[in-house]
Amino acid sequence: GDGMEHRNSTVITGEGPFTATNSLSTFAHEFFHCWNVERIRPKSLEPFNFEKSNMSEALWVAEGFTQYYTSLIMKRAGLISQHDFNRQMASLVNAKENTPGGSRYSPVENSQRAVFVDAGVAVDQTNYRNMFTSYYAHGAALGLALDLQLRTQFNKTLDGFMQQMWKVFGRTEKPYSLPDMERLLASFTSPAFAAAFFKTNVYASSPINYPALLQAAGLEIKKTFAGKAWIGNMNYTMDTTRLVIAGNTIKNTPLYDAGVDIDDVLLQVGNSKVKQPEDVETELAKYKPGANIRVVYQHRNMVIEKNVTLGENPLISITQLESAGNKLTTAQETFRRSWLDSKAGNGAD
Repeated sequence: GDGMEHRNSTVITGEGPFTATNSLSTFAHEFFHCWNVERIRPKSLEPFNFEKSNMSEALWVAEGFTQYYTSLIMKRAGLISQHDFNRQMASLVNAKENTPGGSRYSPVENSQRAVFVDAGVAVDQTNYRNMFTSYYAHGAALGLALDLQLRTQFNKTLDGFMQQMWKVFGRTEKPYSLPDMERLLASFTSPAFAAAFFKTNVYASSPINYPALLQAAGLEIKKTFAGKAWIGNMNYTMDTTRLVIAGNTIKNTPLYDAGVDIDDVLLQVGNSKVKQPEDVETELAKYKPGANIRVVYQHRNMVIEKNVTLGENPLISITQLESAGNKLTTAQETFRRSWLDSKAGNGAD
């Protein structure tokens, strides 16, 4: 399936029975594209040349902000629950903070790599797991951060900033560059804030203090697998007789540090021989993070043994404070309602 925005139309395709109700997220995403991309349009997308690799530095805005609003407008419309919204925001934070592409490379770089990663060329065997995170997720995570920063620091919103983007670039159909966007953000907030945001989050990829930002809405970040031993998130081939690594291992994980890589065969973890992913999980359940164990694997024609130190999975979840029996403050409840409740009928533009 696919949703594809054009200058004056949108085409949505899918397999099987196709209705608005079973494809709400695609409809919501393409609905926001009616403004963002179809009219609020990066200069680097024009003119589009189907015979060249059109490289754009602004897909983190064009697709990323649209992806953020996909979840936000569905929550405001009552089409997804608070729990589902929390889960979707957690996936964005994980993409930004807990993947090499999100933590080590800027959204500009991830946008520019789109033409080499998307569509047909994505089947190429590359090391993109260690140097690329989708500009959809990366940009949406920045949209989340910017929205919360605007609300906490300036009593303004990303809604308001996108309205300014519409008035200056969308309604006039004047394509924007990233310096144009920075200048507009400076006039909307302050030159110092805009300069810092672009320097640290757009042209670089600095860590973002999501726990503090989400605390204002009474949302809490927690480790999803706290206290459980972890050797790295791995994909394996469908081979049922042996455990073959299907993709590149990820930097700063125990398997990567051990030298395990794509197409290697994992033979032993700890004291157990392994042939299925469940074998690995069963053995890891015997240990705690920080434990030192032996890993045996076959690399080409060599059998290699390494000692590795098990880590703790960095993936996070987002939960509501009240789910743990805590009570929201009046300020937190007001903040959350202003952010996530419907805007229909309140006179908003």
